Amino acid sequence: MALNFSGMRAGLVLAVFLWASAAFLPAAHADEAEIPESLFTSVGHLKVETAVDGLNYPWSLVFLPDGEMLVSEKHPGRLRRISKTGKISPPIKGLPENIYAKGNGGLQGLALDPDFKTNKYVYFAFAEHDEDNPENAAISVARGKLGKDRLTDVEILFRQGPRFEDDREFGGRLAFLPDGTLLVMTGDRYQHELVQDTSNTLGKVIRINRDGSVPDDNPFVGKKGYDPRIYSLGHRNIGGGIIHPKTGKLWIEEFGPIGGDEINVVEPGKNYGWPLANWGVHYTREDIPDPTTRPDLAAPIYFWNPSISPSGMVFYTGDEIPGWKNSLVVGGLASQSATHLTLKGERVISDERMDFGVRIRDVAQGPDGALYLLTDQRAPDGRILRLTLEKPTAETKAASTLETTKQ
Repeated sequence: MALNFSGMRAGLVLAVFLWASAAFLPAAHADEAEIPESLFTSVGHLKVETAVDGLNYPWSLVFLPDGEMLVSEKHPGRLRRISKTGKISPPIKGLPENIYAKGNGGLQGLALDPDFKTNKYVYFAFAEHDEDNPENAAISVARGKLGKDRLTDVEILFRQGPRFEDDREFGGRLAFLPDGTLLVMTGDRYQHELVQDTSNTLGKVIRINRDGSVPDDNPFVGKKGYDPRIYSLGHRNIGGGIIHPKTGKLWIEEFGPIGGDEINVVEPGKNYGWPLANWGVHYTREDIPDPTTRPDLAAPIYFWNPSISPSGMVFYTGDEIPGWKNSLVVGGLASQSATHLTLKGERVISDERMDFGVRIRDVAQGPDGALYLLTDQRAPDGRILRLTLEKPTAETKAASTLETTKQ
């Protein structure tokens, strides 16, 4: 098993400056990076192409049934439709006007209704500010019907509470369980001491029906002191969340503090420990109890030290890169990479890093079986990268045959 236990504490404090420099790299430096055209991996060379450019801090990507893409731009909070030829639409109209587009906030997670083909509902998460206090914000979730150039019938389904004057750790990923209920993944808004308070929705996975109502079978329905929408708790800041295609379970990735980024397999009603246990250390350099000291809390199945700042993830099921079928691909902000994780059940058995030189915000699988990555860059450099396996050509086959003959 490839868990990073060795040296998991040693060197963390010394790495603070380097980690912070990478995690909060100024956009100008990131935009100057040269993205590789090819990457050597354990399954061969991957071809890296720019499928789309000209986006501003793209955050989430979903594919529409017709093969077009829908992309959220975190700042200034815009939704774009992208044609199969790569043409970017003007901003789609109808989004709420009070999007808080600062720091970690803006237009964030996207999800299509399980019955999108008939009802056209798109669900979106966004940082929403108070009308009376523009600096007072939290994550909210809404849905609207997608037309050619606008959303209609927009309605708010969930508002995180309480709100705070801070631009960090909103969360904002969305996913549908197989039963059609919606999961909303929230951040702790940097209010660590409130995460274990079950009366609020900070640092929680929230489960609601598609109309925003509370499912009767939520784990804390009717329990005193619990918000009935809570599905799981003890999360710091969820950077990605997807449903396993076979088990139907939610897998999430979480930003740790200094070190301690996590992958968790979420079970309803469980407590995942933040801030009571983590493999990292606080920004104050104060130690945090290891998860092994708290058997009453759910431990991650995998973690990173130092941090990669995981953002966006996908279970790869396509045929374009057959060696990666049924594995996990995770984006990375501080690491400026994507990471391929080989799985055996709910265990990670290998970790393969692909360096891009830019922050990777989201990862998706296209209908063509290719991998698509969003680069966390300002316009005009925000891109969608397309990864495919380079096929052997007659020239490379001949070279390989010649090399074999020499041996």
